[in-house]
Amino acid sequence: MGKVIVGLIDFKNLTTQFMSAVDAQVITTGDEIKAHVVDHIVSPVQWATIMEKLQDYDLIIEVGPGTALAGLMKDEYPAIKVISINKQADIDELLVMLGKTTQRTEI
Repeated sequence: MGKVIVGLIDFKNLTTQFMSAVDAQVITTGDEIKAHVVDHIVSPVQWATIMEKLQDYDLIIEVGPGTALAGLMKDEYPAIKVISINKQADIDELLVMLGKTTQRTEI
């Protein structure tokens, strides 16, 4: 049933990179997102593989819920800035860090 519902959603192409938690592959197109959505719900996270691939980045954004994965990344690679997005204040902090301003929107 989940795949039928996901099939009805029009996923847009991304303007930034998204790494799949299922296979640690970079996803950029709406079709790729659609193909991975159900797998992201029912499959284990490949966090060790993901951390290895992310070690060359200087900023990593984890989108909630929680901060467990960000904590693991910070422990393994303390020089990398990791931000967890769980609430509006987290988005505001990220925007300040990036030197951006925007009108506040509720999520």
